[in-house]
Amino acid sequence: MGPSEPEYVEVLEVTVGPTLAKCYGVGPQSCMVVNGGLFYDGIEGFEYEAGFDYRLRIGKYDPWGGREPPQDAGRYAYRLLEQLEKTPAPSTPATLSIAPARVVCARSDDFCMVVDGAPYDDIITRFEYEVGHHYVLETERYRDGRYVLSGLVARTRAAGSEEEITVDPYRVECGDGYPGYCKVLNGASFRGEIVGFEPRHEYGYRLRVEKFAMFPDGVTGSPDVPAYGYRWLETLEAVRGPPDRRVWRTPSRGTADRRGPGVWRESRLQMLPRAAASRSDRRSHRGEQAVPERWSTGPKEARLRPLVQEIGTRRTGSQRLGQAVAHAVSLAPTVGYC
Repeated sequence: MGPSEPEYVEVLEVTVGPTLAKCYGVGPQSCMVVNGGLFYDGIEGFEYEAGFDYRLRIGKYDPWGGREPPQDAGRYAYRLLEQLEKTPAPSTPATLSIAPARVVCARSDDFCMVVDGAPYDDIITRFEYEVGHHYVLETERYRDGRYVLSGLVARTRAAGSEEEITVDPYRVECGDGYPGYCKVLNGASFRGEIVGFEPRHEYGYRLRVEKFAMFPDGVTGSPDVPAYGYRWLETLEAVRGPPDRRVWRTPSRGTADRRGPGVWRESRLQMLPRAAASRSDRRSHRGEQAVPERWSTGPKEARLRPLVQEIGTRRTGSQRLGQAVAHAVSLAPTVGYC
């Protein structure tokens, strides 16, 4: 072991696949596929080239010397010791059509590219997608079903006609037979994105947009892909939405992983009135006083005051009510988002 060589916790022999895959760390990122699974770390000294199968010998070590790693940092690091094999991976050529706007994924609360008319919840290695453009790509398809870009055939800006649309301040279940929560656009659920539009939570909008076709003439997509997409041009009006129009519906616990992190926050806030009402019934038997009319002056508390008063909660001598209100206030900005 050389003077700069770390002390290895373990020496491993691993395989690395020919494509990168979509994964999530602090945010969306791409991961190597190591031993058939997503590998969130790098391998020091290893230069990855897509399209090849690798067999490596790597060392696993603790870069922190036993100290607690920083937040969002891995406990261990990896270093290449020897590249045992590098062979071209078998593939088949594939021509892909990429739509100019993305749609809400069925498996995560994120946007997916639309590839050959259907949502594609992954990445195409070497391809940098820019919304608002139609693409035709030449790729290689590998045994894991993922693609590596080999050539760009066409890139065309999507164009159409201008119109005005409304976007509600809350989301609803998409209602197209696939999981996911969608914006409400012109009074109907809309699974697609509005290119260039960055809404604020709990605000409704009236927008000037450019409406464009998602597919060439004569081509149709899957049922969970809208026929049209929109490009934001101008915000004509923005109005904060009323709290009573927020969506409180949540999926069952068994499907929560497909709905994104926000749903359990909604679920906890949905449970708050029932829990507080139960405490109110118990306090009424002890003769405790009702909540005064002016129980708070903060903007978030003011939005929640009708909710607390409606369920008849009691305040005097109760720390639990304060905890419940603080919990509700902390959750208020996270629900009903666009």
